[in-house]
Amino acid sequence: MLSNLNDFDPAKDKVPYQELQEIDRWALLKLSKVVERVLLGYETYEFHWVYHTVHNFCTVELSAIYLDIVKDRLYVEGKTSLLRRSAQTVLYEVLDALVRLLAPVLTFMTEEIWPYIPGDKNEEIVQMAEMPKVNPEWMDEKIAYKWDQILELRTDVARVLEKARQEKLINHSLTAHIDLYPTEVQYEFLQQVPNLAEIFIVSDLTMHKPSEERPEGVQQAEVHEGLGILVQPAKGEKCERCWMFHDDVGKNQEHPTICPRCSAVVKNLA
Repeated sequence: MLSNLNDFDPAKDKVPYQELQEIDRWALLKLSKVVERVLLGYETYEFHWVYHTVHNFCTVELSAIYLDIVKDRLYVEGKTSLLRRSAQTVLYEVLDALVRLLAPVLTFMTEEIWPYIPGDKNEEIVQMAEMPKVNPEWMDEKIAYKWDQILELRTDVARVLEKARQEKLINHSLTAHIDLYPTEVQYEFLQQVPNLAEIFIVSDLTMHKPSEERPEGVQQAEVHEGLGILVQPAKGEKCERCWMFHDDVGKNQEHPTICPRCSAVVKNLA
């Protein structure tokens, strides 16, 4: 997280909560619940709550889900783009909160990290800093319910992707194109979810209408009954910058080895 905040100044770069991407608001909701649980653990001397809560958050919600999804934004989008700053805002909030929460039990490590967290601080040492507070604005249970369903869907897709990888149809999720064949209810829900390809970490995704015929090879989802998932090799060529496959790689004479999105980013950097 520190390495992705080297160019981030919270005084001018923080993105307001309502302008954050939805997955970024989901991450802040999860962080709020961590803060709430850890503070209660300290107050009641249930120190194992502190360990298990922070450990589970870092390994599951943060590493296996959030960072896995937003790494594309962090490394590929323009340096000062809203999408990248939105993810950096979450990284800053998470890092600042975790260092404060862990200061009583990981004294030396948190003290080493403290000076490198960006932004002006009122305290020179973390031991003098106040514990983070639960931000009520971040406690949006509607987002929690919605993303529980999205992440269950992500698990369904991951199972089919892994099967395709084992069968050597693909060798990585970015080499895949996903076709979704939802029911009517699922279709209405998925219409509200932007950037499904980013969430599944695939190069491209097509969501078909419920009335469309399902071709041979469609796999049935385990959790979402009635949902069909088809994995195919992604079309086009691999972009050497973002590693995604795109039909238009090679069509830009100035940047023949990268995709249109990366070409636009590189052009703005010039």
